[in-house]
Amino acid sequence: MKKIGGLIVVAALIAGAWMFGPALASSLSSASTTVAAGKAAVGRCDTDGVTTLYNLSSSNVVSVAVSNIASACAGATMKVTVNNGTTTSSGSGTVPGGGGSLTVTVTSIALSQSMDNEISVI
Repeated sequence: MKKIGGLIVVAALIAGAWMFGPALASSLSSASTTVAAGKAAVGRCDTDGVTTLYNLSSSNVVSVAVSNIASACAGATMKVTVNNGTTTSSGSGTVPGGGGSLTVTVTSIALSQSMDNEISVI
């Protein structure tokens, strides 16, 4: 009889975790501003986005002009990654005081119809 009672308790605990686990997890905040258990801060200095423009030499992207950078990003390092569907190229630069615009040089990459870019502030 003790085995059956123990199995019922274990089954009840598993069922409770299955039913209430998602509800408990949904109350956790997803607005964390840190990574690696609080080891490195992740700042968000520009909340309305930026504008990008590819600068070309022949049919290759050689730099990316980033504009509409918020002044809160001043002094931060901005990393730009460009992908043409086959190759990836990246570069970085320091956001000027007051924000505004920054041109980041990247290793020459062929322009294609599937160009994509990623901008991050470090």
